[in-house]
Amino acid sequence: MKAWIVVALLVAAIPAYAKEQQPKHYCDDREAWSEWKDLVDQYPNDDHLAAAYALRLGLCAQIKGGEIETDRAIKIFDDFMNALKWEAEMRAKRTQDSKRDTDI
Repeated sequence: MKAWIVVALLVAAIPAYAKEQQPKHYCDDREAWSEWKDLVDQYPNDDHLAAAYALRLGLCAQIKGGEIETDRAIKIFDDFMNALKWEAEMRAKRTQDSKRDTDI
């Protein structure tokens, strides 16, 4: 359950972070890399977090290699994070529905 909270916090933080500061792109943001590394270290068994981190690594490698435009990489990453958020919300709803059904 903690893992879904981490994913939800990450998704919620993206727009706020984007408004605060705009490095050339997130791949150049050392502070963001440090935060990601800390989260991955803190939750080593969170497959969703590991997948998001791996996607970020791969997209940044593609940006730096000139294989993909930054705007497209951001959209891909945002779409992935939104899908994780939706999945977490659906899982939470199913858990609530299941708990409600057993309480009856």
